[in-house]
Amino acid sequence: MFLAIRLQCCFLSLLGLAVFWGCSPKPMTEHELTVMAPQPMDAIELEIAGDQAVQNGDARRACALYQQAIDKTDAPAKSLLDKLGQQRIDAGQPFLTTELLKFAIGRYPKDADLRQNLVSLYASLGLQCEAAEQLQWLVQHGHGNVERLIMLSDLNRPQTVNAMCNHALRNCPEDLRPQYSLSQLDSYHGRWKNVANQLKPVIANHPDFVPAQAFYGRAIVELQDDAAIERWSKALPNGIEQHPQYWLVAGIWAERQGDVARSIQAFGQSVRLDENNCEAFSRLFG
Repeated sequence: MFLAIRLQCCFLSLLGLAVFWGCSPKPMTEHELTVMAPQPMDAIELEIAGDQAVQNGDARRACALYQQAIDKTDAPAKSLLDKLGQQRIDAGQPFLTTELLKFAIGRYPKDADLRQNLVSLYASLGLQCEAAEQLQWLVQHGHGNVERLIMLSDLNRPQTVNAMCNHALRNCPEDLRPQYSLSQLDSYHGRWKNVANQLKPVIANHPDFVPAQAFYGRAIVELQDDAAIERWSKALPNGIEQHPQYWLVAGIWAERQGDVARSIQAFGQSVRLDENNCEAFSRLFG
């Protein structure tokens, strides 16, 4: 890069002399033009530039530079992945950070710290069900402390960190998914009108976000809003059948229609997806 800059300066000096003496400069070859062109940064340079952006307090630029550095290497270092994760949190992008952590776990599957970080972030975002797989791995591999065992035994109890979610909504307002996270305490206490009001804009902006769709369905079935239920049921995202809350919705709906067989089947599927789902157990055997 520095060589290219020096060559460019030399060329401009020669060009000035040529004009002074009334000469025309010799056309440059393709190779000379290539040498003079600004050279793209490699992964190390991009990481250094990202570090500088962090020092300047520009989390979004740091995220972009670290991501480019990761894209330029086949085996990104865990330290680089950690840097990007921290800056995504600072930039108000916690949901993107969950995707990054899953990528990192794919690269470093035996790293318990990465899995614990993902569990903690899932919990902070009200995504306890999504944390189950990582919790089970930690317990099976000797990292199951009391806190993790309690969380695994009651995946319905929200542990949302409101400060993180509000920070995300302020700094990255185009991503409304943290609003789902903030709705989880209302869900837990059965304040379904509040839940529906909070989740309606979330599913409008993020129709493929399964947890919000599942809990929005629960809210409107509890509110007995038949028109909303009909609209919701026609626009369900792929993968919602893997969420235990979806089957609770289906079971409650079938129960209200007097279809006992379908309600039992639905509550049973909810239990299969979450063996510690006390509400599904209660409805199944109550």
